Amino acid sequence: MNIIGKRLTDHPTATIMLTGCNDNIGTEKRNQKLSTARAEAVRDYMQTVWNIAPDRISTDARNLPEIPSTSRLEEGQAENRRVEIRSDDSAILAPVRSTYLSTRIDAEALSLIPAVNAAHGVAHWTVLATNNNGRLGELSGEGAPPAEIKILLKPRNLNEMAVGGDITLKMVVKDRKGQELALTAGPVKVNFIQTSQRMAQKQDFRVQEKYALILFAFDSDTISARNQEIVNAITARIRELPLATAEIVGHTDNIGKENYNIKLSQRRALSVYKMLSAAYGESSGDNIRQSGVGPKDPLFDNMTPEARAFNRTVTITLEYMSDN
Repeated sequence: MNIIGKRLTDHPTATIMLTGCNDNIGTEKRNQKLSTARAEAVRDYMQTVWNIAPDRISTDARNLPEIPSTSRLEEGQAENRRVEIRSDDSAILAPVRSTYLSTRIDAEALSLIPAVNAAHGVAHWTVLATNNNGRLGELSGEGAPPAEIKILLKPRNLNEMAVGGDITLKMVVKDRKGQELALTAGPVKVNFIQTSQRMAQKQDFRVQEKYALILFAFDSDTISARNQEIVNAITARIRELPLATAEIVGHTDNIGKENYNIKLSQRRALSVYKMLSAAYGESSGDNIRQSGVGPKDPLFDNMTPEARAFNRTVTITLEYMSDN
């Protein structure tokens, strides 16, 4: 709701219609007062939290949603207890484009070349790598140290390493008479480069663009008008990348029998395939593939109505060689 509230703020002329629904079973059967209360709760949130003017929000009530989930199972009943949102401005309900942050470490180890001259011989040595956040790595040994010492950096939290500042290396040497000598090398500079990429992930010279935007109604393989706009955008992208290959994979939630859901996911993938193949023309057979996995390998955990709705989708991966 916060995304919609923010978009309503950014588009001050847009209006929304809130339709409250119920599962139409038991205490909720024909209980449109409950449906109205659900719609009004969302309306009040938009007005109170986002200061959306009352005349920009209208409410309505019905029993089951226009396209309900199955009423035979509790999971479907829970999904029917919802408020549906419509808007006269497509920007309000447009897909959310995700940006992800990728982190990596270019040097997995710090190399130290010690120059130790101990008259009585070295009995034990220790090398410690630290920064402002604490210890990064430690290595020790008996006898004379090797010509090169490598301390592996544990990249479990690169962000913490980045803000920890320069790395300090300290070596403590103890000779056979128990005398200790501490040596400190110059600070190791750490450069942290943050790179965010929208939809694309580079793998060597190959690039993958991944889309998981096309959502289907329960038990449906029909592409809605809103999803048609998304398919058109991906089709336009394919025309910009005629040598790209496309992998289309259909998914479902976990409601119902697995074999049925696999076939449903295949039909969903086929619906998208028919629309995208036109962008490839005669070469579509070589560049575009489709499959359906049903409830297997879900994108979300299927534990909530929202997660199950997001799993009723088709993912599309475009892959091509990078010019860079």
